[in-house]
Amino acid sequence: MHAGNNAEPHVGSNFDLFQTSAGTSTLEAELSWLDQDYSDQYDALQSAGQISGSSGNSARGTRTQASLETRWFLPVHESFDVTLAGRLDHDHDFGSEPTASLLLQWRPWRALEIHGAIGSGYTLPSLDALNQEPSPFALSVVDRRTCLALRRTDCFQNPQVQVNAVRLANPFLEPGTEPADLRRRCL
Repeated sequence: MHAGNNAEPHVGSNFDLFQTSAGTSTLEAELSWLDQDYSDQYDALQSAGQISGSSGNSARGTRTQASLETRWFLPVHESFDVTLAGRLDHDHDFGSEPTASLLLQWRPWRALEIHGAIGSGYTLPSLDALNQEPSPFALSVVDRRTCLALRRTDCFQNPQVQVNAVRLANPFLEPGTEPADLRRRCL
């Protein structure tokens, strides 16, 4: 049974900063809050490994996050815009992490728009990766010795076998930062 209780309020605002010959420069700001209560409860027999052919196990955890994000839009030319964005994320378990991005938009013709972006990202480990109970599963591997030990006759042509494995949570996982992201789009 999967259950969760999430509260995620947002508040934001935007306003005009100044006028250029190419348009209006704007500033946007948003504050958000997330309270997450995660629970994925398996039944007692499955958790004890008594049900053959099943995999997975229970996991539960909580997370509280807050973030502040700002975006500044600057029209440089009638066919060229720049957007600068910054974000500060705070998680009560992992601390704070700032990220930033730069987006360039060029419209050489009315039917063509080219976007280029570069920035950094921030990802937290999932609550199940941090908190899941030991989770048995069947793993397909290529292992000729195990295949021969199982007395199969096709091990030299097809040495793939299934072995029992256990997936463990890692409560010591740290947040990850993602390298620059470069995208181009034509619309």
